Amino acid sequence: EKERIEQLQLQQEFDVLKEKVNPHFLFNSFNTLSSLITEDKNQAEKFLDELSKVYRYLLRNNESEMSTVEEEARFIRSYARLLQTRYGDGFRLDIQIDPSYLDKEIPSLSLQLLVENAVKHNIISKQQPVTVLISSTPPGYLTVVNNLRRKAKSSVDSTGIGLANIREKYRLLHRHDLVVEETKDQFKVTIPVLT
Repeated sequence: EKERIEQLQLQQEFDVLKEKVNPHFLFNSFNTLSSLITEDKNQAEKFLDELSKVYRYLLRNNESEMSTVEEEARFIRSYARLLQTRYGDGFRLDIQIDPSYLDKEIPSLSLQLLVENAVKHNIISKQQPVTVLISSTPPGYLTVVNNLRRKAKSSVDSTGIGLANIREKYRLLHRHDLVVEETKDQFKVTIPVLT
């Protein structure tokens, strides 16, 4: 019974973390949409269309804590189109995931949060775009790497949830092998995939 109570408590903690993701995503998306409305109404319409597609996935996915790597990769491609509507050539995404990883699982929206952080915390320009590479690495990890050109801290309006949320989800899954590495030019997060 003690074990059952502990599992229920872990499930409740996981659910609380999951609920924080959607407001985090909406907060950043509405900030982007707000700036687009004043800059370019046609782009704002395209952005809103992509946002509705992405949010549909978020609503469907809200029921499960875990998603397959294939589902998350498909979603992140849609999310990238949303970012490209906003930033044009200032954002690039490359996905190189070995097919053997596609049926493995990761906590839902982990890739989205990592890509969102890359965009949110870096200066984006056509001359020096933010480039994100998502790849699989043996023996059972995904890496998300982006180049670094950090914004000034005061210019980033942050809710502080992204990376901490992912760390906490893995902690609840009893996995402590998430690795964050930062150099002068690069930010890299390595997350384990689960079978």
